[in-house]
Amino acid sequence: MLGIDWLMANDCHWDFTRGTLMIKGQEVSLLERLVRRVYVEENVFVPPLTQVTVPVRLAWTNYEKGANATEWMLDTKQLYQGMVVARSLLPEVSTKSFVRAVNLSDQPHTLSVGMCMGSAEPV
Repeated sequence: MLGIDWLMANDCHWDFTRGTLMIKGQEVSLLERLVRRVYVEENVFVPPLTQVTVPVRLAWTNYEKGANATEWMLDTKQLYQGMVVARSLLPEVSTKSFVRAVNLSDQPHTLSVGMCMGSAEPV
């Protein structure tokens, strides 16, 4: 994210058509960021001090042909205090997969259908 103040202070010109950003006379090509959101597929009860396998649904943010032909990684993320989703490698084409969630707390948690577990990125 670039702020308008920074863009102005650095004499920037953004060419959306060509996908470039000119910064103080130097042209920089912009890369499209591909992301897949990872959502809980069904309610999962996670007892205290336990790890579970969570069925997830993978949603695309880019539908261009061939743009998603890569493996994907969901990075570690704290969902709640003491509740963590583990780093996971996800398939390139399937919309269904599984990730590990670990409850390090002494309280049970429920991961509800539709909860966003995070964003997977190409690797």
